[in-house]
Amino acid sequence: MKDEQIEKALSQPATEPSTALNQALNKFNQGIKDDSKIQRKNALESIKKQLIEFFRNPNALVQFTAESLEHVLNQVLNMLADPMERCREISCDIALLLMQKNQVWDSNMSGTLIMSVYKRLGGKEIKETSEEIRLQMYTLIHELILTKSSNQKNTFEIHLQEFIGILVNSFADNFPEVKKMGCACAKLLANRLAGSNFHMQSESLIKPMLSNMVHQHSRVRKEIIESLCDVIMHGNNKSVSDVVPHLAQRLFDQANMVRMAVIKLVGTWLLDLPDRYSFHHKLIPLLLTGFIDESPEIKELTESLWWDVGIKYEKENEKELKDKLDFIEKEIPNYPIELKDRRPNVGCRELIRLNASKILPGILNDIGDWVEATRIKSIQLLYVMIWQAEKNTTQHLETALQTLFKASNENIQTIQEYIFNCSKLIGVFTDADLCLQVAFKTIKKMNSVNSGSINLLNGLLCGCSADKITLNLAFECLELMEDISKTFDNNLNLNVLNCCSTIEPLLIGKENSELDTEKLDKLEYLLCKVLFTISALTNEENLKIRAKDILKKVDQKKLMHDHSVKFINELKLNCESWTDNAFEPLVFSFLIKEQGLTSEILENVMTILKICLNPNKDVQMRTKFLLLIPEVFSSTCNSDDKTFLDSCFEEILNQMILPNIAWKAGRSAGAIRMTACASLVILMQNKVIKTINISDASVDKLIKMMLSSLDDDNKSTRLYVSRVFLMTLDYYGNRLDKDQLHKLYPEFIKRLDDQSDEIRQEILKIFYVYFSCLNQNYDKILYQAHLQMIFENLLLYLDDGNEDFQIKILNLLKHACALNPELLNNEIIKVKDKHKNKQLCEELEKFCKNIN
Repeated sequence: MKDEQIEKALSQPATEPSTALNQALNKFNQGIKDDSKIQRKNALESIKKQLIEFFRNPNALVQFTAESLEHVLNQVLNMLADPMERCREISCDIALLLMQKNQVWDSNMSGTLIMSVYKRLGGKEIKETSEEIRLQMYTLIHELILTKSSNQKNTFEIHLQEFIGILVNSFADNFPEVKKMGCACAKLLANRLAGSNFHMQSESLIKPMLSNMVHQHSRVRKEIIESLCDVIMHGNNKSVSDVVPHLAQRLFDQANMVRMAVIKLVGTWLLDLPDRYSFHHKLIPLLLTGFIDESPEIKELTESLWWDVGIKYEKENEKELKDKLDFIEKEIPNYPIELKDRRPNVGCRELIRLNASKILPGILNDIGDWVEATRIKSIQLLYVMIWQAEKNTTQHLETALQTLFKASNENIQTIQEYIFNCSKLIGVFTDADLCLQVAFKTIKKMNSVNSGSINLLNGLLCGCSADKITLNLAFECLELMEDISKTFDNNLNLNVLNCCSTIEPLLIGKENSELDTEKLDKLEYLLCKVLFTISALTNEENLKIRAKDILKKVDQKKLMHDHSVKFINELKLNCESWTDNAFEPLVFSFLIKEQGLTSEILENVMTILKICLNPNKDVQMRTKFLLLIPEVFSSTCNSDDKTFLDSCFEEILNQMILPNIAWKAGRSAGAIRMTACASLVILMQNKVIKTINISDASVDKLIKMMLSSLDDDNKSTRLYVSRVFLMTLDYYGNRLDKDQLHKLYPEFIKRLDDQSDEIRQEILKIFYVYFSCLNQNYDKILYQAHLQMIFENLLLYLDDGNEDFQIKILNLLKHACALNPELLNNEIIKVKDKHKNKQLCEELEKFCKNIN
């Protein structure tokens, strides 16, 4: 029906238009030239209705001819400059209607439309002020390209410059919908004019398009990327270099659709871009980044595109790759399970091999970027590169490891995880001797070893299969771990432990006669040293437990009688230079506490303690070792050699503890005295002490030292000294003569005035034991003056302000009464009247008379 309508319109002579058509055209021509905007609008609306009716109804009243339709188009295109917005809007509608319905649309009409729109939108200054009408005009252009470019390609080529001008301004437009329509036009134009002169003008579009890559609307960013794909694909591909940095930034975009668009673009270019081999090193990193995207859809698309790129490369270079395709290594030892079914094809691996030298330096540079997200992406991309390169990684081993070591000082968990994963892959794909030697060399050169570098080393060890790590490599690794483990950094020690866990299966429990047994023993000893050191220096319980679990796998007999002994001997060699900040005192303490003391090491332990407890040594170190003494002595108590126990205790007492109790000025000296006294108390509480026989000279030295410390400024020191006196008199009081005993009580009496009730009560306990010592063959007439002084002073405290203390003094005097009841009774009579509480005196007096 529509064809008949058009044929009817064309069959009418131009010189004899129908009356209705003439009337309509005259009315239209007059209306659009009227000064009244209402009249112009009405004229446009009227002709629009007549055109719709004409194209819809073959029997319409007004039958337009080809000339009349062209005339109407020319007039409405002129109306695009009308001051009234509604008139311009209707004009666009009429132009679109004519383009879609008029089948006699020729190249002149296309050219007129292009130039009319160009005048409004293509100049330096955009004349169209309405956003909606600008969108309509770009829709006109899109429809024109879509419907007419195939038949009028020559016209479009002639007007390409105008198209470019119009599209450039669309990307600078503030209206997002105009930008999107501009993208659609550019994409369509690039496809329709592919192979023509489009490539000569395409570069003009790139810069305006790139300026919209950071637009706030994600849909605009997506459309820009999609149109860029076709514009460069069919235009001048020199623009690839300008576009790549912007595409790289969009891989950080929060919108999945934008990242997806980038991956599709790069995949398309790698598959079909002319002269794409020149841009492989720029495009491959962008596509590989899709492997580490958070979106599963993007990962899946990336894998599919990358596989296709590899297959296409294989087909294009089949002759060069024939040997590699024919002799593919089916299985790589220790290949990561998570990547087992995703191994790249030969083409992919070859592309990485050829371009790695250009890609890796960029990754190395980005590892040091100030933006955290960039650093994370870089290390993730390196992981994908190593995975895709496989054994070709060897060619770039130093660069790859340099990149990882550069990133190793990061405290970001994701980066540390990828450092381990990357180094593990390197271990899988490269020779163990080669990669480990590079790592050892780099770590030794570091001024300060960080935990990340050891994490890297552990990854290499995990990646290398057991048969690739020789005993020499294991030895060198453990020597390195031995130096590094002397730290209080828990993170560093955690990674050292991880390395030990990886190496341990290579060393422990090996019964193979082909292996060097002597070297295995050395390695086992080194491993134990590292584990001992970590256990001693760490304050995290989980690290201690892990180290202990590994040590359990070592032959316990060998551990106790060989490795521990050897380590203590080594520690002894430099013990004179130890300070509190050194690691050796902590390791020494750990060995004694956790591994225990055997007869093989006891002599060396005593030597170390004597040297380190020299009063001239570091105060804090002596404090720690003084508290260690009771533990050392407890370990010796299992010995059946009584002479050995006697000499051991005497050596501890005279050469370790008493020199540190000697008075010196200063707070530090006071703290040492207190610690030494506390250690002596704990030591003497051991039940074995009662059975030990020490020389009279040692007992005398002990008592004199305690007497000098009984009035120490530190309350705790006085308390410990009191307890030492109590045990000393209990153990050795029967060996003291009466003169020695008489020298003690004046000092005890002084302490009854101590500010601490706890000390006063300890002194009362001492008096009980003291009186027991006097009770043996004591001449009460000869020594009456001493007893008189003791009774006289104790009776004073029978009137003490503390009622509980009064009762304790009463009980003590009752106990002492047996020495000379008559003398005590006389002393009571002297002071009874002076006491506030005479009841206690009377009770004690009665008690004395009963004894008499």
